[in-house]
Amino acid sequence: LSAEVAAPPWVTVELAKQEGGPLLLHLVNFKPKETIRNIKALVRPPAEFRVKEAVLVVPEDHTEIKLDLVADQGGVSMVIPSMRVYALVILRSEKA
Repeated sequence: LSAEVAAPPWVTVELAKQEGGPLLLHLVNFKPKETIRNIKALVRPPAEFRVKEAVLVVPEDHTEIKLDLVADQGGVSMVIPSMRVYALVILRSEKA
């Protein structure tokens, strides 16, 4: 279980797994006046977790966007189009 995110150093990232549920990739921008665009993320889930879909949730915009997934380096990669303060990527498995 790991994540790599190509974002400025003031963007923090946390990847968590809910028991029996999805993986949650949290991103927080500590320079919220700067919109960050085209953030590339690579998530390597546990072997038993096959990612079916990824949904980007941006609370301040009240939006949910389904992200395109690409199999990459033993995981899945995606591009987060933009974020200001907080973004959450919900990665659901075939079972969850």
